[in-house]
Amino acid sequence: MKLWSQDTIRYMHYNLLNYGNGENFCTNTNNNIDFKEQCLRTIISYTHPEIVAVNEMKADAAYIQRFLDNVLNIDGIGYYQAAQMTNFANATIINAFYYDSRKIGLRAQDVVLTQPRDINIYKMYLKTNDLATQHDTIFFYPVVAHLKAGATSADETQRLAQANQLMQYLSLAYQPANFFLSGDFNFYSSSEAAFQIFTNYSDSLFRFHDPLNLPGSWNSNASFASIHTQSTHRTTVGCAASGGLDDRFDFILVSQQIMSGAGRLRALPETYKALGQDGQHFNLSINEPPQNPNAPQDLADALYGSSDHLPVLMDLVCDKPLAIPENSANAILSVEYSNPCSQQISLKISTSAATNLCYQLIDNCAQIVLSGSLGRINGLSQHNINVSSLKKGYYTLRLSDGNTTGKSLKIIIFP
Repeated sequence: MKLWSQDTIRYMHYNLLNYGNGENFCTNTNNNIDFKEQCLRTIISYTHPEIVAVNEMKADAAYIQRFLDNVLNIDGIGYYQAAQMTNFANATIINAFYYDSRKIGLRAQDVVLTQPRDINIYKMYLKTNDLATQHDTIFFYPVVAHLKAGATSADETQRLAQANQLMQYLSLAYQPANFFLSGDFNFYSSSEAAFQIFTNYSDSLFRFHDPLNLPGSWNSNASFASIHTQSTHRTTVGCAASGGLDDRFDFILVSQQIMSGAGRLRALPETYKALGQDGQHFNLSINEPPQNPNAPQDLADALYGSSDHLPVLMDLVCDKPLAIPENSANAILSVEYSNPCSQQISLKISTSAATNLCYQLIDNCAQIVLSGSLGRINGLSQHNINVSSLKKGYYTLRLSDGNTTGKSLKIIIFP
């Protein structure tokens, strides 16, 4: 299905492995925060997410701000904002939530009180192009959780209690809506009771869906090597878990409204991925041989250095254009484009004055794979860019008049 879209929203969830949090086993030597931030900056520069939900942040508001200042709002960027910290569970590590304030606003926050950590709910809205005049927007609710770790029956029981508390609260306090549920859930298989509560809850209107739809026994199962998210380390010096990539702990689950698009915000399951996961590193470190076709070496090294988890990402499309200020050619009024696409990228471009536009298509390794000119445009025009020779994946399309940075559009190609 081809969708005409003004923009996509990229959701990232990431367990940061004790960011700023010193433990007996996690020290400034084996989990140095300055080196971790260097790695995180590399990861963000490759992915450009609009939403960054994280686990394992030190329970200190200063570190929420530090991540904002040292990882997200750098190199001239200043548009990321953070939600407020909560820690009713009095945990040493907490969840945190960041968003691109050019496109997204925070309306309210809520908390479900569970042990060992809070579960956070954020009421967000999209800054649509007619929000100021028509007061029309799209609301959505990211829910961020970090469930109890461990493989014992007691650990599973506690995860089940957390899942029950969350689902009961959502069904009592909210109406069915655009819900996300992301986090490190520490599930070893889809048969675990807590996962079943999320996906087969008694009130079907509040059930969550796995965009990958790949149930099974994920732990140490090579059949699921392409979706494992932990551990990025085959061996360890004490902080990161060892054993290599053999667990699927990290998830982005979505409500039926987001799966179907009924809530005007639709998931693109084909874009769901664990960053850098190529399916060839089962029980291996993410940055060791064989060569990873899904991550250049600097990205693989950054994923290894920042955490023992891989971040999970998914793109979404909305049915309303967003009011996105761009450092763009003044003549460009709007750009609509097909997304996802296969054989060609179809563009509808509106300009206020005649301008010569050129384009560059850039892959996830920051390499220009296509470039050319769209010619002189005056008013409304349609253009097609042939991408039939390119492999599937994420790309950035840059449009420019040659004098400015221009508009940057996320493109998903699935031949």
